[in-house]
Amino acid sequence: MLLSDAKYDASESPYPFEMAAKDSIREVLATNTRALMERRGWTQAKVAAKASLSQTHVGNVLRQEVAPTTVVITGLGKAFDLPGWLLLVPELPIEILDSKEVPDLLQTYLEAAAKPLSTLIAQRHATRKAT
Repeated sequence: MLLSDAKYDASESPYPFEMAAKDSIREVLATNTRALMERRGWTQAKVAAKASLSQTHVGNVLRQEVAPTTVVITGLGKAFDLPGWLLLVPELPIEILDSKEVPDLLQTYLEAAAKPLSTLIAQRHATRKAT
């Protein structure tokens, strides 16, 4: 059986909170980019300048005309001062998308995951004793 022959089953979606797994990367990127532009009152030209991309690239993203490259995704993230991968998360409320909470939470998790469990327990115990 080819991958293209497989049927999509929403009950097996890897996305939490019933995120729209059916949305294409192009659609999600365009939706999130447009939402941030509207929230900040930015034009395509301003986003392009901040992203070090051409205005054509930004327009292509918004019109979902071309599959985005990592350079485009990274550039758009740079423009909005957030990691580019965050622009690919479907159905994020604009307040979360336009904040540092998700990237900071992920960074905290990655730092914690790199430490031995005994170190984390000792740090938490020390914090509790101090209060």
